[in-house]
Amino acid sequence: MSHLAVNRDLCAQDNICVEECPMGLITADSEGYPQPIEGAAHMCTLCGHCMASCPHQALSVGGVAPESLTQVHKDLAVNTDQAVQFLASRRSVRAYKKAPLEQELIEQVLNVTRWSPTGLNRQPVQWLVYNGRDRVSRLAGITADFLRGNEFFSGLAQAWDAGQDRILRGAPAVVIAHAPAENNIYSVDCVSAMTYLDLAAKAHGLGACWAGLLMMAAGGFPAMQAELNLPQGNAVFAAMMLGRPKFAYHAIPQRKPLAVEWR
Repeated sequence: MSHLAVNRDLCAQDNICVEECPMGLITADSEGYPQPIEGAAHMCTLCGHCMASCPHQALSVGGVAPESLTQVHKDLAVNTDQAVQFLASRRSVRAYKKAPLEQELIEQVLNVTRWSPTGLNRQPVQWLVYNGRDRVSRLAGITADFLRGNEFFSGLAQAWDAGQDRILRGAPAVVIAHAPAENNIYSVDCVSAMTYLDLAAKAHGLGACWAGLLMMAAGGFPAMQAELNLPQGNAVFAAMMLGRPKFAYHAIPQRKPLAVEWR
């Protein structure tokens, strides 16, 4: 079976797939039908652009049937004003309700991250979820021990000792993105995926906040590395608190003007 299968009964010979393939692996034959170039199967990243851009569902790549793809519904599209408000009103939530998060809800939020962009569509991001205040508290305590030796952050460890969690803010869940450390671009992939999670959390009525202190501890503190027990060769590239917001936000704070140079 060919890596690229074309249903000629459905194909309109419009060559959209030829232009859309980011790797340039599709060309048109003498009759105007798409065909893969030699060696395409070994170079294809299975990104799905050709199938997604075909309005006729005439293409199959890697044995994936076009009818198995989720269709884009125009009635679900948001307008520009809605999208801008959604993005601009995102807040770093640091006050959470005590209610635990259902695993199914976290899975729904995580599932959206599967469509975050990754270099060459390698999709290297792996997830580690601590769900439950006791488990999250354990992470916060280890992070506090790491911060004791840091002159700038030692006050956070003292606050922890006094019963105040200013590290993971009493969040009911923490989500960690990790990937093989051998490829620098994987760190960008993890941050991209975590940004999707941040926004997906808001869309599901949850609040999120980047857990930078935990990331610092995960980068070189033996106790934290032992706790996380990541696969050999993997590193933490992003971490986030997750929970139901205790308070609502009624306005969008001001920000600095754009720092942009046009050329």
